[in-house]
Amino acid sequence: MRQEASPSKIRKRALKMRDNDIYFDKNDRVIRSYLEKIYPQLKGYVTTILRAEIDNPPTLEIAKERKNNFLMIGEIEANIITLSEYQSKHPEYKFNIEYPPNDPTYLGGEIGNKGYAKGRVKILKRKEQIFEAKDGDILVSNMTTPDFVSAMKKAAGIITDEGGITCHAAITSRELKKPCIIGTKFATQILKDGDLVEVDADNGVVRILEKAK
Repeated sequence: MRQEASPSKIRKRALKMRDNDIYFDKNDRVIRSYLEKIYPQLKGYVTTILRAEIDNPPTLEIAKERKNNFLMIGEIEANIITLSEYQSKHPEYKFNIEYPPNDPTYLGGEIGNKGYAKGRVKILKRKEQIFEAKDGDILVSNMTTPDFVSAMKKAAGIITDEGGITCHAAITSRELKKPCIIGTKFATQILKDGDLVEVDADNGVVRILEKAK
């Protein structure tokens, strides 16, 4: 939905719904819990079940393999295959496949808010993890939502995979006056909990100073 093209009342209601249930987490939890009750053998893997398979789910072995390597195109076709392999077999689909940088000690991104920080990495991929954040952590996430604010307040700096200058992480970091680098694309893949990093948000650079043991 393009917010600016939506009637004011609908836009306000949609934004309120989004803030109350980011990405429909509550609905997702209900669906997962029901599927796990119906198929207890697939507990932890119910997200690999396609809508068309609910009455006849995959085996646990297939579900485990899908969780590691799964590509779905509009629920038309499901393949246990890497994206690059799929593209080579289906030239009609065009994917922009990006790979991590060659230098594993350096990450570039866009400046969300200028500043400098140094600290230990704490990766938060789900809002349920926000209570794990400690004062002085470098918060690393795919993206942030309003649920992450309490953890962002504790953080010395913020790094995200996605986002632009108007994303939640950038706006909130400016309000909190925290150095923030957004759009690194690979931060959650390259960085690990406990890594000592330098956030040079004046230049949009993250440097790994010491890898966690």
